[in-house]
Amino acid sequence: MTNQKFDDLLFGVRRSIRYHSRRQAFFEGVNRWTDFLLLALGSGTVALAVQDRPSWILGLGLGVALVSSLKLVFAFGVKATQHAQFVRDFTLLEKRLSADASEEEIKAVTQERLDLEALEPPVMQVLDVLCHNDLLRAMSYTDEKEQVAVTWWQRQTAHFFNFGTHRLAKGG
Repeated sequence: MTNQKFDDLLFGVRRSIRYHSRRQAFFEGVNRWTDFLLLALGSGTVALAVQDRPSWILGLGLGVALVSSLKLVFAFGVKATQHAQFVRDFTLLEKRLSADASEEEIKAVTQERLDLEALEPPVMQVLDVLCHNDLLRAMSYTDEKEQVAVTWWQRQTAHFFNFGTHRLAKGG
């Protein structure tokens, strides 16, 4: 296997680690915020019940129902755990890739990477590009032609939407 294929494989595995680390952190953060909101809204509902304020109780009760529904439907904690497992799995692959890895080992790692990618949820493409750019900087690649231009709007919404993916292209 050529050095370029090895380098591409290693880069792809490292990008996957960064991607899943970011997704894990995002879902853990959302999960903490929803827990906080549930605690605050639930406590407020109880406090207002003691003060006999029915209209406020209704509003806070609806807030609890809404946040609980979001938490149940989107399963933020479960998604964080899934991405944590992908981080572990891809990290194990990276550990197996060494500069003196045999041809057979590289082929095996490539196959396992494909198997892992088949299990992944749909990739947020803009976030993946941000991880690509981040990894280029971390590995001291200075060729600006390898960076992919991402707008500020895409950057801010990368965990939620894939806006403008048709415009993602390496610079130059």
